[in-house]
Amino acid sequence: MPKITKQLSFLFPSSVGAWIQHLIEKTQTIWLVFQNEHELHEAKISINAFNPHIKILTYPQWDTLPYAAASPSIAIQMQRQSVLEAIRDTLAPLVILSTTSAVIQKIGDTKQYSSLININTAVSFDIEKLTHGLSAAGFVRVETVYQPGEFSVRGNVIDIFPSGHEFPYRIDAFGDDIESIHPFDPATQRRNKDVSLKQLNINNHQEFLLTPEHISTFKSKFSECFGIEGRGSFYSSIVDQTPISGWEQLYPLFFKTTLSLFEIFPNVTFLLPSKSLFSEFSADLNESYTYRKQLWDNAHTKDQLLPPIPPELMYCTDFESNILRQSNTHIYSPYKQQDGLDISIRPLDPLNAESVTDRFNQGIKLAQSNKVKLVCALAEDQEVRYVQATYASAGERILPVCK
Repeated sequence: MPKITKQLSFLFPSSVGAWIQHLIEKTQTIWLVFQNEHELHEAKISINAFNPHIKILTYPQWDTLPYAAASPSIAIQMQRQSVLEAIRDTLAPLVILSTTSAVIQKIGDTKQYSSLININTAVSFDIEKLTHGLSAAGFVRVETVYQPGEFSVRGNVIDIFPSGHEFPYRIDAFGDDIESIHPFDPATQRRNKDVSLKQLNINNHQEFLLTPEHISTFKSKFSECFGIEGRGSFYSSIVDQTPISGWEQLYPLFFKTTLSLFEIFPNVTFLLPSKSLFSEFSADLNESYTYRKQLWDNAHTKDQLLPPIPPELMYCTDFESNILRQSNTHIYSPYKQQDGLDISIRPLDPLNAESVTDRFNQGIKLAQSNKVKLVCALAEDQEVRYVQATYASAGERILPVCK
């Protein structure tokens, strides 16, 4: 299988679908990184237009600012975790989309990104063991289950609402045997007897967990970074396993080492934008860290302050050493790159045309004269009829992407 070159020329959001058609023959999983959510959305439309059967997942960034004493939402954490699990488990072609800030955040031990609990009607059942396992996985025990991440136990009836599922599930047990597993409506609390499961896989409810091993590592690494005098409310809440909001910002201290996604998934092909975007993000990180570090150093009491973690522990801050040197990373540009792979895809530029008709007439001439394929992202539905006519006139060299 031929290798993909380090540089890719003329890759832009509306052409991504055509590029995927070309690259998916060379690699099973492609991870595309964009500057912002708008470009990511355009790329998703393009991929769906050209490759309707390829599975597309989005790996989101935390919905908190770096060094803010706030926790990322459970929904975001679970979406990130489900993507990492899909990379490991999915055998079919897979495309992952994310922004720059999401992809450069390091993660810890990938052993936690797996199905933690399996409930099977054919296997002996232990309610106490299940209850302990759910609590360890970040689930909250409640009287009545309404939301993802909750579970309840009423005698031999266990209700669980796993993240990523549309409905919660009710497990009816008799002694050591499971009699049935049914989804139920959290509003009415009535189970759907028409749907019955033989087994149920439940994953962690949080992106990483406060296991005894992680807490032990945290205590050691925290002392190395901040000393005994740095122990305040964040430290004590984690040690007591009652973490306060923002504790996830200390996640590098829970692992012996944190690695980049590029290192953890060497068989995934990463397509990244220019170095300047990563440099800008790194500069912003360093500025935020410097400010927080000054607050920390000058504070008379550090009890309520979030300890500032050095950026290099949390993120890939050096583009050359952390990212570019990896064999599975490739840099793309909407322009021509030296020695860059070129699959003859160009944008159909609407700026040089006074009307939609002029735009596609120009496209016909360009396609015929330069023997390239032109990709146009349609802004208005009424343009579709022009594309259909132009597509035929240009010898099928204009590839429409309909919004």
